[in-house]
Amino acid sequence: MTTAMLPKVLDHRTLVEMAGTNIPPVRVKFEGDTYDGTLEHVDDPEAAIAGMTAAVYEEFEMVTRSMELLDYTVAEMAVALGEALERLPYGKSMMIHVNQKTTSTREIVVGIGPDGRKLTRIIHDGDNYTAMSLPGFSKLGVNQPAWIMVSQYGNGCVVTAKLRRRNQGSVTGLFKFLREWCDNHSIYINQCINDAHEFQDLSKFNRDSVARTDVIQDALNKYVVGPLTQMDRIISDGLSPKTGLLFEGPAGTGKTMTVTWGESTCLKAGGTVIRIRAGSGIAGFERAFAIAKRLMAADHLVMLTMEDIEVLSKADRSRVLDLLDGGGAKSDKRIILATTNNQEVLEKAFKRPGRWNAVLHCALPDVAAYRHLVTLQFGDRLGDIDWGRAFEAYEGYTYAFIANASDSIKRGLLLVGSDAKITTEQLIAAGHEQRGYYNLLEQEYEQPLPDLESTFRSLMYNEVASYLGDNMVSAYDATDYDAVRSMVDDVIESRVHNANIELRTEDGRDISGNLTTN
Repeated sequence: MTTAMLPKVLDHRTLVEMAGTNIPPVRVKFEGDTYDGTLEHVDDPEAAIAGMTAAVYEEFEMVTRSMELLDYTVAEMAVALGEALERLPYGKSMMIHVNQKTTSTREIVVGIGPDGRKLTRIIHDGDNYTAMSLPGFSKLGVNQPAWIMVSQYGNGCVVTAKLRRRNQGSVTGLFKFLREWCDNHSIYINQCINDAHEFQDLSKFNRDSVARTDVIQDALNKYVVGPLTQMDRIISDGLSPKTGLLFEGPAGTGKTMTVTWGESTCLKAGGTVIRIRAGSGIAGFERAFAIAKRLMAADHLVMLTMEDIEVLSKADRSRVLDLLDGGGAKSDKRIILATTNNQEVLEKAFKRPGRWNAVLHCALPDVAAYRHLVTLQFGDRLGDIDWGRAFEAYEGYTYAFIANASDSIKRGLLLVGSDAKITTEQLIAAGHEQRGYYNLLEQEYEQPLPDLESTFRSLMYNEVASYLGDNMVSAYDATDYDAVRSMVDDVIESRVHNANIELRTEDGRDISGNLTTN
C-alpha cells in the first residue's frame, strides 16, 4: 500500500500551488494615511479610483470560506488541522473562540495501540468545534487574527475560515491539504472501527484460540490472507482485488470468532477494518462504505465485516446489494466478511454467485475441534484423555457450551486447590453438567411452522429476482426489487384462486395446503 507524500512546510507559495492559483500581487500600499497607487493611474483619475477600490477590497475585505465534508469526522479533521498548523512556518497558532467565549482543550481517542492502550491527542475545543488562528495570514483587525474552524455538520463536518480576500488562494490550498491528509493519514487507518467511527480493541484477541475446519482455513488463506500479503501479485495476474466470504450456520458455531480472526489478521497486515452493526440499518451501511471508498481511493486496503446480514439486508435491499457488489473503481482493495444464522431467510439475491467468493457452512464442533479447544484451555494440565469417549458428553454442543464446561472444571480445581492432571472423567462430568442448559435452549430454538402464503410469495419474489439478475443485459443493470414484489403480488392476486401447494421448509417440515388469495 502506498501513501501520498504531503508537503512538510505549508508556506503561502506551497498552498497556492496546491490550490492551482497564484499569489496575488500587492496592489496597494499605505504610508500613514497616504495611498501609494500604481504609476498608470497618474494620468487617469477614474482608473485610479477603480484601482484603489479594487486594491482596498483585495487587501482588506473579510470573506468567509467553507468546505463541507459529509464523510469526514470532526475528530479526524481536527487532528488534520493540527498537523497543518504545525507545518506553517510563521509562528505558533493560537487557540481562539470565534464567539469570544472561554476556550478549552479536550483529549480525544485517535486509535488503539498494539498493547490495547488508547492513543489520544489534545485538540482545541469550543462547544463542539475546534478553532485556531492562522499564523502568517493577514489579520482581520488590530486584535483579531484570521481563523479556521472545524465543526459538526450532519453526518460529517464543515471547515470554515475567516480571512482577508487576498489570502483565499492560500486557504483553498489549506483545505486541499486537510482533505488529502485525512485520506492518506486518517486516524482510522490501520484501526478497527464500527460504522459510528468508534474504535474497537482487538489487541487481546488470540487468533490461535479459533478452531477452524480445513475448508474454512483454506478459504481464509485465499480470500483474506492472500489479498493482505500478495495484493500486487493478485493485480498483476489480472485477478480482482475485491473478495468476500459469507459464513452461515446456527448460532454458536464460531462464525463471529472466525470473522474476528479475519479482522485481527487484517490489522496485523496494516489494513483497516470497518464493522457494520446489524442494528445500524442502511445508515450504517452508507457511513461504513463512505469512509471505505475514500480510503480505498487513497490505495488503502479495507475490510468490511457485518454480523447477521439477513437483518442488515432488510434495511434497503437495492442499496445494500449495490454496496455489496462494490460499485466504484475496479482497483478498490476490499475484503468483505459476513455472517448469517438464517441463510434460508436470506433472499437469493444476496447469495447469488459473484457477490461472494465462497459461502462457508460453520458446523458444530467435531472431535478434532473439541480436542483443539480443550487443549487451548488446559495445555499441559491434561492427562491421558480418551477424546472419543469425552466428546460423547458434548455431542451437539456449540463452542460456547464447551467453553462453559472448561470454566466449570477450572473453578472446581480452584476450590480444591488440586494440581493433579485433568482426567477424561472430569471432562465427561463437565459435559453432562451443561446438558440441562443445552436442552432448555434447544426448546427455545424450535421455530413455529411458517405461514404457507407468505412463504409462497417469498419464494416467488426470489425466483423472479434471480431470473432477472441472471439475465441482465449488462453489468450496469440492476434489479428493482420493489417492482418485482409488486409484479409478483399482482400475478398471485389475479391468477391464484384456489390452488393446492406442496411446500416444505428448509428443515423438511411440510406446510403444504390450499392457497386462496381472493
